[in-house]
Amino acid sequence: MKRLLIILFIFLCNIAKSQNLVPNPSFEQMYSCPNAGSQFYGYVYDWFSPNIATPNLLSSCAQISTMASIPLNGWGYQFARTGNSYAAIVVYADYGPSDSREYISIKLSTNLIIGKKYIIGFYTSVSSADSLFNLIQPNSGSTYAVDGMGLLFSDTAINSNTQSVLNFTPQVLNPVFHFLSDTLNWMLVTDEYIANGNEKYITIGNFNNDVNTNYLLINPWTNSHGATYYIDDVFVYAADEVQTAEAGSNITICKGDSVKIGMPTDTGYTFQWLPATGLSNDTIGDPWAHPTQTTTYYLHLNKYLETIDSITVFVKDCSEQPANELIIINAFTPNNDGVNDVFSIKGNNIKEIHTKIFNRWGQELYNWNEPTGGWNGK
Repeated sequence: MKRLLIILFIFLCNIAKSQNLVPNPSFEQMYSCPNAGSQFYGYVYDWFSPNIATPNLLSSCAQISTMASIPLNGWGYQFARTGNSYAAIVVYADYGPSDSREYISIKLSTNLIIGKKYIIGFYTSVSSADSLFNLIQPNSGSTYAVDGMGLLFSDTAINSNTQSVLNFTPQVLNPVFHFLSDTLNWMLVTDEYIANGNEKYITIGNFNNDVNTNYLLINPWTNSHGATYYIDDVFVYAADEVQTAEAGSNITICKGDSVKIGMPTDTGYTFQWLPATGLSNDTIGDPWAHPTQTTTYYLHLNKYLETIDSITVFVKDCSEQPANELIIINAFTPNNDGVNDVFSIKGNNIKEIHTKIFNRWGQELYNWNEPTGGWNGK
C-alpha cells in the first residue's frame, strides 16, 4: 500500500508600487504648447535650463511649421517614447563658441535617502537628418553621435551665466566609446547609485568639454556640424521598489485544461507575453494559458526599465498515463468557472489514497481519502 502526502504552501505577497522621484518625467505637463525652437523654460512644468543656453520642448500639439512638432521637427524625425512630448538638447558642436552645451534640470519630488540604492536613467535618441526643413535649413539633423551623455545629481540648483560646458562629473555616464548613434530607437542610459542623502536636483547633458568628447560621424551630408539628442522618460527609483517581471514557476497541466500564469496587472506598467498562442490576453499581467502543447512563455514588463521572465507550461495527456503512474498537477484555479477548479491526483490503479493540504504555518486545511477526491480551495 502506497500513501501520498501532498503539502500545499500558500504564500501572500505584496507588490510595492514603485514611485518615480522625477516630476513630469516625459515632459507631458506644459504651461503652453511650444510654437518655435528654443522654447523650454516657461513652457514645460518643473524643468529648467541650468545655464543660459536654450533647450527645446517638442510636442505633437505643435504645428509642423513651428519646428517644435512631433514626430517631424526642425532637428529630425522621432516619435515620443511615452506620451506626446520630449526635450531636445545640443550636446556637441564643431562650430561657434567652443564647449557650447545645452542641459535640462529638475528638482526631485523628494530628497534621496542616505545609503539607499537607486535605479536612475533616461532614454535618448540622436536626431536624424530626415528633417522637413533640411532643404531650407541645411543645419538640421545631427552630423555626429557622441558617447558622453550623463546624469548629474546635485544638492542645489545649478545656475550658470554662460552657455559653456558644466564642470561637474555626472554620477550616471554612458560608457566611453559606446556611441549613442541610433536615430530610430530610444536608447537607455542607466545605472545604479548609492545616495549620500544630499541629492535634490538632476541635470542631463554632456559634461565633457570638446577636447574630451568622443564623437562619431553619422551624417556627413548635413551641415549641422553638431549633435542634438532627444530626451524622454527620465527616472529615479528606489531599487527595492522596482517591480520586475514575474512569469511564475513552471507548471504542468492536463491537455485541455487552462491555468492562470504571471503576476497581477499594474496599470502603471505595460505587459507583453510572447508567444501569444494559447493565451487569453497577451497584454495583461496574469492571462489564462491554454496551450495545446508544452510551451515556454516570456513576459516582458516595461515601465521605464524592461525586465523579462519566463515560464514553461508542460502539457500532459492525462488520459493515457501508464499503469501505476500518478498525475499530480502543480497548479489549479479554484474560481468556480468550471475549468481547472479542483486540485486532485489522477492515476489508473489508485486503490487507496490519504491526502492532506497544509498552509505555510503547518495548519491542516483539507484532507481526503477517496481516489476520486480533491480540493476546491475552500
